[in-house]
Amino acid sequence: YLIVANRQEQIVTNYGYGGPWGGPWGYAGGPWEGYWGAPMYNETRNVVYQVGTLQIDLIDAKDGRLVWRGSAEKIVDNSPTPAERSAAIHEAVNKILGNYPPK
Repeated sequence: YLIVANRQEQIVTNYGYGGPWGGPWGYAGGPWEGYWGAPMYNETRNVVYQVGTLQIDLIDAKDGRLVWRGSAEKIVDNSPTPAERSAAIHEAVNKILGNYPPK
């Protein structure tokens, strides 16, 4: 099976300047004299990306029961070449089957 799903992640970046002794703006006579460091700036971004999940099921041919299941996930590249897609699939299959047989 191959499943592609959209995922969203919220990333918060803190841009803090200065330090406990006033930093670049806390010097005597400066615009923020007496403050401990400069103001903080926070940036929040929502990042949406696609994740592909490749799942391999091994089924017992006699009774149709699931014997083993393995899967791997990877962020989907939006513009891969056919060779890059093929290499990514081979890499995922090798990663999954590297866990078989179960220990």
